[in-house]
Amino acid sequence: MVAAITLWNTIYLERAVTLLGKSQTVDTGLLQHVSPLGWEHVGLTGDYLWHSDKRVAKGGFRTLQPPGSCRATSSQAASRYRTYAR
Repeated sequence: MVAAITLWNTIYLERAVTLLGKSQTVDTGLLQHVSPLGWEHVGLTGDYLWHSDKRVAKGGFRTLQPPGSCRATSSQAASRYRTYAR
């Protein structure tokens, strides 16, 4: 399970960096500090609801948030970083 989540996160991180690079300069030196190992966004237990109107085509991807519209504030992101850095 961990390997599957890490692979999926890696794919989406690559897509996010590519999208970001289309609108601004990306400091690739910072990428060594990004890890696909986080999985707080994955619910491993509980009820799962699959909405048929939100299905993604086979081999497709969900839409990424455009740069600047991130749901998390920079202070929330910093807080999460501090948690992982311990």
